[in-house]
Amino acid sequence: MLTKKASLQKGKLVKNKVLRNIALGYNYQGVNGNNYSGFYGGLSIPLWSSKNKVKAAQANYEYQRSNTQKFTTSLFAKYQETFNRFQLMRSKYNEYQYTLNNLESEKLLFKAYMLGEFSFMDYYVELQFYRNASDKMMQMEKELQLLQAQLLKHQL
Repeated sequence: MLTKKASLQKGKLVKNKVLRNIALGYNYQGVNGNNYSGFYGGLSIPLWSSKNKVKAAQANYEYQRSNTQKFTTSLFAKYQETFNRFQLMRSKYNEYQYTLNNLESEKLLFKAYMLGEFSFMDYYVELQFYRNASDKMMQMEKELQLLQAQLLKHQL
């Protein structure tokens, strides 16, 4: 597949091939003991040989240019989507972290258990709930780090 620059160069080459060819020279040839020599000249005018080649080369260049632009736009849109997901995930993570850190749930649960307000089964179920919430926060942090790595991988 041609790149945009190569396509432009090919278009210039095709335009130059449309020009006339002039040939001049001196020729010497020996056949069966006889020597022939003389001047020769010629002119070729390309009438039909390059009928649509210039248009085809120009169309190919336009295609390459639009294809490059499409590819660039696609990459930018993908980057923008990843960036938006990163920002949304970061705000959710910060809110989740703030909520979990301010609850001090394990201390309060243990205190309530020691005072006899909870049975051991209730204490264990509630403790598992908060541990699962903490695990979910860690999973969110992992996803956040992966998104950040995806955004910054071009800096490596």
